[in-house]
Amino acid sequence: AGNATVRVTACGISVDKNILVHPPLTLALLGPLAACANETVTIQTDQPSLQHTWKNEAGNVISVSNQVNLYPGSYAVEIRNALGCIQDSFFTITTYPAPEVRISCTEDNVYCTTIPGGVDLIANTDGVDYTFLWYRDGVSTGVTGAVFNVTDFAKYFVEVTNQYGCKT
Repeated sequence: AGNATVRVTACGISVDKNILVHPPLTLALLGPLAACANETVTIQTDQPSLQHTWKNEAGNVISVSNQVNLYPGSYAVEIRNALGCIQDSFFTITTYPAPEVRISCTEDNVYCTTIPGGVDLIANTDGVDYTFLWYRDGVSTGVTGAVFNVTDFAKYFVEVTNQYGCKT
């Protein structure tokens, strides 16, 4: 970057031209480069005043703002200044793994009209330090452990959250 001289020589005649060489653009992405499946992250660049063009993996333009919400996948961003200088950056937003859970119970699941003493529903997961929230007929019960004792008939499910905030 700075002043430079360009010399053109043709037919034994040389012409010098002073020019100003501008420094190359730099670009840094700001924001998380990983997300849970079906969730977006907000990505922006450290060049908010420049023109932006965000493209998906197929090369289709998806946004022209400095900030964009993206799902996991591969993308590119191009910034352009007023002089027409361009800088590209290609990046991937990776997918955090979702927790795996399987519900089992401590007793046979055949009852007539009552559940004497209740039945423990157990959320078996693929990890540790997960959080749990049990639901009865679609409404939160407030129970937050891996084991939930039920004493009445209903549809039960558990929402499990892992260390990345991904839910199953």
